[in-house]
Amino acid sequence: MFAYTKSAVDGLKNHVKSTFGLTDDAAYRRSGLSSMNGKTDTGETVTPQNFRDIVTWANSKHLARVSFWAVNRDRGNCGGMSSSCSGINQQTYEFTKALAKFTG
Repeated sequence: MFAYTKSAVDGLKNHVKSTFGLTDDAAYRRSGLSSMNGKTDTGETVTPQNFRDIVTWANSKHLARVSFWAVNRDRGNCGGMSSSCSGINQQTYEFTKALAKFTG
């Protein structure tokens, strides 16, 4: 999921760059992303490690914003995917703790 996220943000950056005549750096600084946390309704899974990697990469590009889908889902081992569970093996608030390291 990390590679897919990078690819999507690179596409956004390229669109922003060409639309506004910016450098890569300036375009990244005007871009952002929001990731799902845990299992998605399309069968994909974003793990806490995926999200930590996304945050590290986002910091290196100085993205304007990074978020994840739902704090109420930021807990695992609770019996499956739902609006109150990520559906994966994770510590409670593991995605929140990763996001706290986003500095832009």
